[in-house]
Amino acid sequence: MVFFILFLGLSVFSILISIYFLFKAYYGYTYQYIPLSTDLKKYEDELYTYYLDSGKDKQEAKKLTEEDVKLFLVKAFVNTTANNMRQNERKLKFLRITGWSLSAVLLTALLAFIPYSYGLNNDNTEKVKITNLESLINKSLNHSNLKTKQDTSENSKGGTE
Repeated sequence: MVFFILFLGLSVFSILISIYFLFKAYYGYTYQYIPLSTDLKKYEDELYTYYLDSGKDKQEAKKLTEEDVKLFLVKAFVNTTANNMRQNERKLKFLRITGWSLSAVLLTALLAFIPYSYGLNNDNTEKVKITNLESLINKSLNHSNLKTKQDTSENSKGGTE
């Protein structure tokens, strides 16, 4: 019984750990995204206008705008990818812990089943089989009749004195 309670307790504890790390694996992450294409187009147009207003000709303004947008996109890809990889590695760490704790749940539940099944097969109840029920009833009735006769004779003796 002690082993059953011990392993059952460990199993419940492992379930709670699994639930905790499962929530840690799926909540609390901040992912980054590259800008929307409409925002990129707006940024490109603003850069082109800036270079034209600063005295550059159309061809040079277009070349500088393309270079700046390309540089901006490369930085955005690098930053968002690096951040998202860190987030995914953190998530994976918690998912691994969840997997290990679920394995512990399975193991402790199986270990708890061993003493439980042993207890089911070895119940220490004793079985009584009455083979001669009539004889037992008659003896019981005769015994109670004798006792009743003794009690009434004692009462009758007690009243005459």
